[in-house]
Amino acid sequence: MKNSLSKSSAAGLLVVAMLSVASPSRAAEAEPAVAPAHDARIILLGTGGGPLASAGRAGIATLLIVNGTSYLFDAGIGTDRQLAKAGFEVTDLSAIFITHQHLDHTAGIPSLIMTDWFAKANQADPPPLVLYGPPATQLLLEDSLQMLSTSERIFRAGIPMLKPDTGMFAAHDIDHDGLVYRDANISVRAAENTHFRHQSEGPAGRDISFSYRVDTPYGAIVFTGDTGKSDAVTALAKGADVLVSEVRLPFVDASGQILTVPSNLVAGGAHAEAYRAHMEHEHLAPEEVGQMAHDAGVGLVILSHFAGGPETTVSDDFTAGVASRFAGPVIAGQDLMEYDLFAKPDASAEKPD
Repeated sequence: MKNSLSKSSAAGLLVVAMLSVASPSRAAEAEPAVAPAHDARIILLGTGGGPLASAGRAGIATLLIVNGTSYLFDAGIGTDRQLAKAGFEVTDLSAIFITHQHLDHTAGIPSLIMTDWFAKANQADPPPLVLYGPPATQLLLEDSLQMLSTSERIFRAGIPMLKPDTGMFAAHDIDHDGLVYRDANISVRAAENTHFRHQSEGPAGRDISFSYRVDTPYGAIVFTGDTGKSDAVTALAKGADVLVSEVRLPFVDASGQILTVPSNLVAGGAHAEAYRAHMEHEHLAPEEVGQMAHDAGVGLVILSHFAGGPETTVSDDFTAGVASRFAGPVIAGQDLMEYDLFAKPDASAEKPD
């Protein structure tokens, strides 16, 4: 299986590195930069971790395109703009998968819903945009449509031919592990992870954080979402071609002092201890990512959802710990970076599991 790592822009694809999961030593060989029409493409729209607005990284969101159909995994702050920068329209999305209901993974949903409605409101019978996620995903859609309602009313008063949003959107709450979605291109399996060590429950039931495995004709991709160490996620990732994993380092201030909590939060007392425990037990250190990748036998690790580290953090600060436990390629993701799983000669005969 050939693969390319590239950075996507509206102007086209700019190849910045070439990799082969099966044989990393072939990275220097000349290979075509243009992907075939039928393939699986991963685009890291946003790689930031935490509910923070960052100048360096957009909110967490990953686009997967398989045979020309687009699927979005999580939708953090600025996802709609990142889609545009990558050369896509919100209307290109077929489905959105939410890993959990923390706002850094869902803050982009209302703007995606509003933008999608406006783009489709003059179409006769637009296909619905469907959200899948843990309990409260239907509530998330309802809240987003409520945000849309005032603007929709005003727009339709001035442009009466615009359609109401009725039937344009749907949402499904997932409350179980295993197969949660299948179409002609992909199958998606969920596994509850350890990001929610605490027990919480809302109107839609017990809160759950999921990791997802996506099987395509060209390889399997696992999105950890936010998680701590988890045997269930390791099992989900068994034999996957690509593991897209969150990662965290200790927070460090400008002087190099390790902080209990990020400098923008109030430190001290029970608050600091709760935050420290959350980061330690409900997120993954680089070495933990590497151990998971090793135990699961994945082909390649792409790091995303970066949290912590010094102000001068570079890629090696995150990748070195992963590489200490995992012998395969490790990539520190950047916003708008693309990784392609190219079609194999017999791919047309394969179907998702």
